[in-house]
Amino acid sequence: MPWLMSERPILSIITVCFRDAKNLAATLESIKAVKQGGIEFVIVDGGSDDGTAELVQSYGELVDTFISEPDKGTFDAMNKGIRHSRGKWVIFINAGDGIADPAAFQSIKLTEYADAGLVYGNTVYAGRGEVKPYPEASLQYGLIMACHQSMLFNRDILGDDIFYSERFPLVNEFDLVCRIVAKKHLRMYIDIPVAYFMGGGISSRISWEARRARYFYVAQHFGFRGLIMTGLESLGWLSLPARRK
Repeated sequence: MPWLMSERPILSIITVCFRDAKNLAATLESIKAVKQGGIEFVIVDGGSDDGTAELVQSYGELVDTFISEPDKGTFDAMNKGIRHSRGKWVIFINAGDGIADPAAFQSIKLTEYADAGLVYGNTVYAGRGEVKPYPEASLQYGLIMACHQSMLFNRDILGDDIFYSERFPLVNEFDLVCRIVAKKHLRMYIDIPVAYFMGGGISSRISWEARRARYFYVAQHFGFRGLIMTGLESLGWLSLPARRK
């Protein structure tokens, strides 16, 4: 088995939520299908009053750590989840999302990627099916190459770099991946479906705030050339690199 029993979990699955008990129920069922020795499950709730706490309690020992208190937003909650988790690897599966294929997920041998800071795979999108990532060159266009929920982060390699900026209320996962690439941490792609993504999360919203965050991080990591490429792609005058085959 790839998830070996040890004093420290190999993987922490972290879920953040707020007043989303209905969608959280599906996520709990998904994690139940893969939870075994070596996997830790942490839920960070923003102090919901919709029955979230009672729902979590009904799953007994499935959830190793449950925190329910006000936070300053999604990425504050995600950083809190990292601080309260112990796994060598971290993955975020938020309310409404889940593990795409339990058997495939359990086949991932993270010990084989000990030198990698980031491992990422394919994503099953609601209504679209399985989708493979873009090449990493997509970052220069302001687009993260893979769905954030299909990314596994190696805490032992990344150290403090595993934490998210909280500068903006959204799109900070793009900055995290850009920092991992800029610091030349090893990235590995695995051709298996990792996460099921329901869609509609905060960073998927098209808004002025999302555009502002996106352009800020592109300028920070790729300079003027990145801004031009991102602008041209947004206008439809430049095409993104083709997805992996």
